[in-house]
Amino acid sequence: MARLSNLTERGLDTQRDLSEALIELSLEKGFPSVTIKDITDRLGVDRTTFYLHFKDKDELVLATQRRLFDELSAHFGEGTDPASGFMAFYERIGSDRHAWKAMLMFEEYPRFSGRFDEYVVSRLAALPSGLAAAGNEPRLPGTLAARFIAATVRSCALWWLDQAEPCPPADIAGMTKVLLLNGLSFLRA
Repeated sequence: MARLSNLTERGLDTQRDLSEALIELSLEKGFPSVTIKDITDRLGVDRTTFYLHFKDKDELVLATQRRLFDELSAHFGEGTDPASGFMAFYERIGSDRHAWKAMLMFEEYPRFSGRFDEYVVSRLAALPSGLAAAGNEPRLPGTLAARFIAATVRSCALWWLDQAEPCPPADIAGMTKVLLLNGLSFLRA
């Protein structure tokens, strides 16, 4: 958690700048190689500025993840159906590709793993009751289905973000939906 509370707009801008520097450097040289000195040098600020805001690099990553999740959540309304939800998700991450690519790459490190899946699972909290309301007897526990969805969405998002010339958000949203609804059954031909 950030060390300073009741931040002014300038303090919030500084935290955002530190986050952006972390993202850029992580994509350039890999997260493990990024130092606090690298981050502060990139911004032309003293390390004291960093430590006023964050205890360490890990805390900055957690704050960056939290910010990105908060921004993403702001794009979803209550009761957003899955089709428009996928579309909104890909439109949002597509508008900030570098940040989301880094954020999903952070998931590879044990300290930060699972945070994206937890976010998606929390967005799908109504899945078990939705399955029952649709007249389907859930053959799988809702939490297992939610984790499967989260892992599929994360994998599709990483693949999409890795493409030099990505397809439009509507196309990857459709591909994600196909994978989720049909699994890999289409390979059995």
